[in-house]
Amino acid sequence: MKIAIPSDDGLTVAPHTGRAKGFVIFEITENNYQKLAYRTVQSEDTSADESVCKSKACNGHQSHNEHGHSHKNHSVVLDLISDCDIVLAGGAGPRLVNDLSLRGIKIGFCRERTIDDIARLFTENKLEILSQGICDHHRH
Repeated sequence: MKIAIPSDDGLTVAPHTGRAKGFVIFEITENNYQKLAYRTVQSEDTSADESVCKSKACNGHQSHNEHGHSHKNHSVVLDLISDCDIVLAGGAGPRLVNDLSLRGIKIGFCRERTIDDIARLFTENKLEILSQGICDHHRH
């Protein structure tokens, strides 16, 4: 089984899966885990970041990413982790959760913040997996 954990630094969990800079990938076996890679997310279109957002929720911010708001397509993230069985995260928006589900990738949320702790606890069946994470990227 392969797990993907969103991370901006390769050591700690990113607060929002859809905006993570990358994913740490682990191979989980019966009583062991092995870090395979840190896969970085490549932006699919940097020109979109320069445009003025037309969404009512954005109120015309100068950039889609201003105040941490993003309208990006999740296909880049989904393709990056397509060989994984589950994403273990701190938070994710409902659209990404749905997109993962459509690709057959499960998502679980946890309180732990360090990547290695998550992999170890998951392997030991001691990771408390929550049904929902905290995602407040739409609050300004």
